[in-house]
Amino acid sequence: MTNVSSYEKALELNPSSSAAWYGKAIGLNQTNKSDEALASFNKAIELNPSNAAAWYGKGRVLKSLNSTLESEKAFSRAEELGYNSTKSEAL
Repeated sequence: MTNVSSYEKALELNPSSSAAWYGKAIGLNQTNKSDEALASFNKAIELNPSNAAAWYGKGRVLKSLNSTLESEKAFSRAEELGYNSTKSEAL
């Protein structure tokens, strides 16, 4: 069972789990499925707008898709929410 499929199983049990959507997004991003990862990060954020790690992950995906302005907005939001590594990792 892959990392992504584990999170999909968790989402079958609790589709409103921001943490599970975040985990799925990480797994998708690690397998270069950027569009799907972005959708999962967005769902995690929709369910928990204070999920700083999801905002940061969204920024990383957007940066990889060359959406510089949008990635900067996501990184800024992550930092506002207390994500400490945003500046050093985003550079």
